[in-house]
Amino acid sequence: MRPVVVAAVILSALSLCEAAIDRDLQTTVLTGFQRAACPHCHLCVTRQTCRRAVGRALCGVLCAVCRQTDCEDLMEAPHCPSQEPYLEGVICGRGLNREDCPSSHYCNVHPTDAWAVCCPKEVEGPVNGGWTPWGDWGSCSATCEVGTQTRRRTCTAPAPAEDGAPCSGNGEETRGCDVPGICPEERTYRRVCYHTNWSQYRAEPATFLPEDIDSGLCTHVIYSVAVFEENQLL
Repeated sequence: MRPVVVAAVILSALSLCEAAIDRDLQTTVLTGFQRAACPHCHLCVTRQTCRRAVGRALCGVLCAVCRQTDCEDLMEAPHCPSQEPYLEGVICGRGLNREDCPSSHYCNVHPTDAWAVCCPKEVEGPVNGGWTPWGDWGSCSATCEVGTQTRRRTCTAPAPAEDGAPCSGNGEETRGCDVPGICPEERTYRRVCYHTNWSQYRAEPATFLPEDIDSGLCTHVIYSVAVFEENQLL
């Protein structure tokens, strides 16, 4: 707001000596005053807002200028000195909601703080590519037993430019990972059946022989009091 204060003083001085006015200088000063005021014209949305921000006296001067100035025509549009496009969507500089430009850009701030944009840095000669740090390991590809997980990096720190060399190595890395537990389709179940040798001596229809055991029912059979002779079950 300092240029606005200085301009207000100049205006007061000019009003005391109208006969000696240099019209070209007056136009230059007033244009500079308007340029200084435009970035702050949003304060004039209400008198209370303006007065709380800059005080009653300066608020009156500021808002009088803003009412008579077409700031859109007067203000210079955001641009980069090199005429290259600036980075869209990033507002750099000072104040709230401002971001830092990426390493490949710098913050070009208008002299009146009317705008600030990220412009590409000038590249001098070839720039070899550089890897970013590795990202975090991704989730395991398996939900049980053994799988793989991957992490990645990009060749953007910096990116190759002006015929610079690309990054050497891989942008992706994989490793094995273990997940506790056995996969359901690979689990082995045991269903053990108990058979007593005395069941073959029961009276019909309760007689039950080993061959009567359902082959799809038991995976293992325990014989109780069985009699073998030459490896044959009697």
